[in-house]
Parts: sequence; C-alpha cells; structure tokens
Amino acid sequence: MIAMAICAAGIGAFLFLCGYLGFRSGLRMGMQAAKGQPPRKLDPAGAVKNALGVKKAETESQRMMRGYSNMMAFTGDPEPAVPAKEKEKRHG
Repeated sequence: MIAMAICAAGIGAFLFLCGYLGFRSGLRMGMQAAKGQPPRKLDPAGAVKNALGVKKAETESQRMMRGYSNMMAFTGDPEPAVPAKEKEKRHG
C-alpha cells in the first residue's frame, strides 16, 4: 500500500513538472510570436551533435551502400582462429 502511494506521488510529481515546463516554454514562444519574433527552433539532435563535436553525419545512402558492400564481400567462410602467440605479436 505504501509502495503504491510512493509510486503515485512520484508519477504525479513527474506529470506536474512536465506540464509546468511545457506551459512555460509554450508561453515564452507565444509571447515571442506576439512581439513578431519567430520562435527559436528546438533541435535536440543538433544540440547533441554540437556538444559531442560530430563533424559530419553519415547520410542514409552512404550507410546503406556501406552495408551493401559488406554483404557482397561476405564469402560465408569462417574466419580462422588466431593462435595466442600471434595475438600477442599483433597487440604487443
């Protein structure tokens, strides 16, 4: 019974916070539109790319062509197991 009350209070607080933030941002955009200023476009994906410093996003066609070339290069032969001595030579 207590756990259900705690969950209900947590969900209620979360929904209240979502409503409050949505109202606040909507009011700000409405006030800017009333003044004749176009509201700023919200772009979360662009903000993440700028924050991480991603230089160039791979286009969908480039990604599809890379996957296609990988499929066409697949021969079906299993890769040979690399002995431990060769692994040490490669990495050390």
